[in-house]
Amino acid sequence: MWNKGYKYGDPNEKIEENLLPVTYESLGQAALSRIRIQHTGHGMDKPRGCSEFCTRWRELMLDGKVVDLRDMWKKCGDNPLYPQGGTWIFDRAYWCPGDLQQPDVIDIFTKPGQHTAALRMEPYTASSNIQAVENISAYLFHYSKPKQKIDAAVESIMVPNDEQRFRD
Repeated sequence: MWNKGYKYGDPNEKIEENLLPVTYESLGQAALSRIRIQHTGHGMDKPRGCSEFCTRWRELMLDGKVVDLRDMWKKCGDNPLYPQGGTWIFDRAYWCPGDLQQPDVIDIFTKPGQHTAALRMEPYTASSNIQAVENISAYLFHYSKPKQKIDAAVESIMVPNDEQRFRD
């Protein structure tokens, strides 16, 4: 759907002019549209330090309706990777050095036919040192109607476990 580094805050190349809506066709047995997004911010402009060190929001819209709203910020002081040198203690724009950046997975029940998906970033214009970039990689998957009402998974086992992130 989208797979690029998009300039953010640049008054000469606005993100909304390049992060264009995507139209797709949902066919036959497809009842669920899953959009998987990896999104990180990089660069540091003035006045807010975007895209790496500024909070901002992102909306995912489907057929003109907001289906997901994210605060694009991550606290890095609790990074489970130890020891870690450098600037890892500073909170960042949806990622932390040395930590896994989990994708956003948004499931939307849809009917067969044509749909339009759009990403919208919080409006922002930098005043100087204009270098902010939003790295966005988003993919669309189609699934048939679920056959079960409960979908359970074991993500991790905290106890017993000797991983550093689960220690006191």
